[in-house]
Amino acid sequence: MTMIAKHMRRAAVSEGAPGRNCTSRRFWTITVVLSAVVALVCELGLFNLLHWTSLGNTPVSLDVQPSAGLTVQGSTYTITDPDNAYLELTGIDAHVSTLFIGLSACDDMALDITVFMTDEANSTYTALPSEELTLVVPASRYLELHTAGESQSLRIGINEVAGYTFSVDEGFVANATAPFDFSPLRLCAVFVLACFVLAFRPSSPLFRTSLSWRSKAQKALIVVLAVVEVGAFGAFSYRGFSTNDTWEAHDQYDDLANAFLSGNVVIDKEVPEAIRELDNPYDPGARAVALQEAGQSELSGRITDFAYYNGQFYSYFGPVPALMLFVPFKLITGYDMPTWLAVFFYGALFIVAIKVLLVLLCDRLLKLRPSLGLFLLADFLLCGTTGLIYLGYLPVVYSVPIISSLAFAAWGLACWLAAKRGAGEVSAPLLVVGAVCIALTLGCRQSFVLCALLAFPLFWEEITRYRAFFSRRGIGNTACVMAPFVLAGVAVMAYNAARFGSPLDFGATYNLTSNDMTKRGFELARFPLGIFSYLFQPLSLTGKFPFMTTVPVTSNYQGYTSSEPMFGGFYAFCTIALVSFAFCSRRFKAPGSVRGFALLLMGIGFALMLFDIQASGITARYMADFSFFLLLPAALALFMFEQRAGTGSAAWAFHLAVVVASLLCLGLNAWSIFIDGRYGPLKEAFPSIYYGVKQALSFLW
Repeated sequence: MTMIAKHMRRAAVSEGAPGRNCTSRRFWTITVVLSAVVALVCELGLFNLLHWTSLGNTPVSLDVQPSAGLTVQGSTYTITDPDNAYLELTGIDAHVSTLFIGLSACDDMALDITVFMTDEANSTYTALPSEELTLVVPASRYLELHTAGESQSLRIGINEVAGYTFSVDEGFVANATAPFDFSPLRLCAVFVLACFVLAFRPSSPLFRTSLSWRSKAQKALIVVLAVVEVGAFGAFSYRGFSTNDTWEAHDQYDDLANAFLSGNVVIDKEVPEAIRELDNPYDPGARAVALQEAGQSELSGRITDFAYYNGQFYSYFGPVPALMLFVPFKLITGYDMPTWLAVFFYGALFIVAIKVLLVLLCDRLLKLRPSLGLFLLADFLLCGTTGLIYLGYLPVVYSVPIISSLAFAAWGLACWLAAKRGAGEVSAPLLVVGAVCIALTLGCRQSFVLCALLAFPLFWEEITRYRAFFSRRGIGNTACVMAPFVLAGVAVMAYNAARFGSPLDFGATYNLTSNDMTKRGFELARFPLGIFSYLFQPLSLTGKFPFMTTVPVTSNYQGYTSSEPMFGGFYAFCTIALVSFAFCSRRFKAPGSVRGFALLLMGIGFALMLFDIQASGITARYMADFSFFLLLPAALALFMFEQRAGTGSAAWAFHLAVVVASLLCLGLNAWSIFIDGRYGPLKEAFPSIYYGVKQALSFLW
């Protein structure tokens, strides 16, 4: 990074006038004060609304009668008949506005219930929407009811399976006063969020300050931002779903590292005899039956997603992360490396690379200075909407090749941009470093090597005008770029030949997974569903927390295509990325190298998406393969639009539109971790967070 900074252009920056500094101080003072007011209003008012509305209630203790579908032993209840498991609450004779439900799950998990009410409009029981109660968030046991007139009785249906146990520990109270719940952590979270939103209002000094790498204050801001983002991602990935140890995909890279340390490429894992005896071990149905008959399973044996070839297990995951991280970790500590730590390491590299890359794109390619505010928004979008949230939340082996390739690709492009010195001069060391970074993707996720094509628009002027490449004068520069790819290619081909007898066989087709990859083939009919699902599938919104659900992956395609939980298409989650299509219009005046770079980025993104559809299927984590390449040109277009908007009302309107669109995209991507039905649902992995946020937002309904 020091070498990159050395070659960055030193643009002059004007000092702010005293009047402007005074205005800026007043802006930030108002921002902090308004944020504090918003946080206090939310904490004292909205988040405790049920307390204030129930403050004058007269509590009524209720009698409880268990149904025949429950057996009672003291205060513990066991479900024997799930279709007839409920508690009858009588002795009300009053209008019920709140209900305290003194139930708790014996396993400390959430208890799913349905309240059936009677009132003056309903003489028979009417079911209300189901609710979940948990002692993790005690306030969740206070429900607000909306009945018509007086009620005589209520019924609490228990929506659990036979054998489920729960307890009645504090009884039931109608019209109970909900307790006041003050949370300093929630107060601080809302304050920070409000500061973030208000800081980017169109009148912000952030949009009146030009980006300048020479400014010490801006350097400090970007460094602090990087530290905060890396720290947050580290905490996020450490606390990710895989730390619950309920996911089988933990140790494939450790197995590969152990194989390398033993001087082998074969995974030291016993192949079940049931698999050896199968005519087609890649048939998932036949494999499951054979293992079941042998008293085994794929999960218990942890053989899922290993490549099986000639009676041995191999890893089809690229070897670079294992050699770069897992092997040294084992040599130094003597222990296997946690997979989440690798995800964090590469995620941190990517986060830092984005900032350097954006600065260099503005300085070396666009040759303009966007506002600091737009630069920061672009950084947040590239870090928050290109798959980092998904990969960090699921820091398992499947995330490692994608996030490592993203990090190497971003650093490779940054190094190549920094290598441009002007007037046809380039830095050979930075050319080599950039080429090495992108070449390393061959050993992570091979399709990312397409990034090498971006060298042509980046160095177009050096190639065509100054003959700094592909000429006698530029033979050294050409070698600096090509040599790392040749060496990496030879190494990877040798590795492939050692495993599968062919230098071009990466082993993905031998993967023991949910479908027979050896027979998958190429089907044009897969593309419509895949393109729709990955790009254009609308979000599935509901009126009940968490307000978003997984979306169906369905079509008229009469064939098998693997799919996993999806939340919506890329352009539904990141609509602002559509501005990248401005480069497709001739009316959008852009230098040839900029247009070529942007269009090639989009082409690489779409190519990676199409490859995933055919080679793998439809799953949310694969969106991280191409999201970065579709959003980066959008950032370039926004920088150019801002320059053309100039100042005054046009600039104000432009910044307002960008801020609203950016916050919407960031909010949707961040909120996706709450979606039920995803891998590792938050309600099961971290119920205190899920139900805490759910209870805080209970005022919405």
